[in-house]
Amino acid sequence: MSRRSRNIEIGFVSLVAAAALTGCNPNAAYHRDWQHCIDQNNVVVEDRYCDQRMYSGGPHFYHWWYAPHPYYPGETMTGGYASPRPNMEIARASGVARGGFGASAHGGGGE
Repeated sequence: MSRRSRNIEIGFVSLVAAAALTGCNPNAAYHRDWQHCIDQNNVVVEDRYCDQRMYSGGPHFYHWWYAPHPYYPGETMTGGYASPRPNMEIARASGVARGGFGASAHGGGGE
């Protein structure tokens, strides 16, 4: 197989994989911020804590945080943003299954 054929094949496979992970829109992954509910230690928790605005007065403080890729419950977020970046679609990371396949993302506007 020629070098050019391998490059085309690798490019095609990459494009198909990106489309599968982003709902057939390979550019969508770059225009999305993932919304996470985190505690005071930046550990991702269930969305219900932020949805219900559960502030227990004790050491628990839950709030929304955004990142360019999804984190899963129990993981500690590093970096990220207090609000979504301009012109970005917002998806809840809780709607994404580990591994990415068979996942769904729930969009939210300005939450």
